[in-house]
Amino acid sequence: MSSVTLQEALELEAKEVVMNLEDMMQEMLGNAEANGEYIRPELDDFTVRRMVLARNYLLKDIDKMEKMKKAIVADWDRRIQKKKEQVKTIENIVNHYIKEQRNGHPLQLDVATVSLRKVPQKVEIKDELKVRQYLKEKGKLESFLKPAELDKQLLKDYMMNQLMAEVEKEAQQRIQQEIEASEKKKITKKREKEIREEVLAEMTEQLKEMLPDGFEYVAPSETLSIRSNI
Repeated sequence: MSSVTLQEALELEAKEVVMNLEDMMQEMLGNAEANGEYIRPELDDFTVRRMVLARNYLLKDIDKMEKMKKAIVADWDRRIQKKKEQVKTIENIVNHYIKEQRNGHPLQLDVATVSLRKVPQKVEIKDELKVRQYLKEKGKLESFLKPAELDKQLLKDYMMNQLMAEVEKEAQQRIQQEIEASEKKKITKKREKEIREEVLAEMTEQLKEMLPDGFEYVAPSETLSIRSNI
């Protein structure tokens, strides 16, 4: 008998034992219920052998099932990713339509209101090792560490505040100049906001250069906003 044939015979035997295990368990539970206690079944070497064989078969079956599970999950992940890409394609097309053909004006439909939502500027961390080295040199690393990792959001907020402080400094100078140049020696809050936005736009490249290695400045932008009405 070849080893392959023997393996097949052992697996067949194991399958039978596994099927019988369910009957054995039911019988054991029935005896326990009838006698009020668990009664260990009579065992011999041959029965133990068959149970060990069944165990091996079950472990192999578990391994196969786990691999099948991973394959199924991977397949569903691919399907989900494809759907996400389709959603992104739709959003890109609609985004282009709103920007180019409606000049950024919202579109009200029966199923949704489509508009452009402003996304504020932000600081991103593109190289954590460089960022850690920078913070270490400045003696600030501990301030941005979580128990086991860098508190990236806190750090990004800190760096953004540093950048915006420079923007505000320049904006205040221009605001003061306009106030002094005006007849009433004052300007509106709306104009102050406009000046801040102008300064921010003008300082984009400067803000990028102000960030140390490891950081990346992301300028303000717009993203698509779809509010469902159904």
